[in-house]
Amino acid sequence: MARQSGVSRSRKRDLSQPDEFISLTTKIINYFKDHIKAVIVVLCAVTAAGVSLLLILHYGNVNNQEAFKLLSEAQTEYQKSAEEDPVKAYEASNELFEQIFEKHPKTSGARSGYLIYANICYKAGEYDKAINYYNKALNKFQGKTGIEEAVYSGLAYAYRDQANYDKAAGYFDKLTSTENKTLQEEAYYNLGLIYEETNNPEKSRKAFKTIVDEFTGSMYFEIAKQKVG
Repeated sequence: MARQSGVSRSRKRDLSQPDEFISLTTKIINYFKDHIKAVIVVLCAVTAAGVSLLLILHYGNVNNQEAFKLLSEAQTEYQKSAEEDPVKAYEASNELFEQIFEKHPKTSGARSGYLIYANICYKAGEYDKAINYYNKALNKFQGKTGIEEAVYSGLAYAYRDQANYDKAAGYFDKLTSTENKTLQEEAYYNLGLIYEETNNPEKSRKAFKTIVDEFTGSMYFEIAKQKVG
């Protein structure tokens, strides 16, 4: 059989690929030449978007720093008279807190300030305002166990002091399942008092008995023991 000469089909394909690549490259270069204005516009748009992102990040950082600065000033102002007169301390720091929430509402400083300000409002007897900011804090820190428990506690005491016992009992009940033993015993003690106040002796006794059975070292132990009888 005579030997076939020439190049195989596969080899022909390999040899043709550089030519195809060169051809494609040439087409791309020609496209850029023909559409240079459009390409420049696109590049400028991409660059502008990058600059805009940097400006947003920078502004967000500056905004957050300003919020934390105001938060620090507000706390310093509050501490000046907090122990002697919580109402006076609340009034002295109130404007600074409002500036944080109005001017920097989306910052970490504002989110941190919700719980701090709620506690300040509670101590000043501003229960409606305290509840409002406890709920704002709860919305921002949902699922973050330690903070969430602090908010539940604040809401429970605020509703209790408003004599809204149903809502107070609801939040104290949430705290009975926490791993924080101090919050647990406080919750059972307050539930005992609430049920006693609302003429529910069976539930009251059950709450106090839980303290006697499970929290023997509690500061509420002796009171609970007397309530159980």
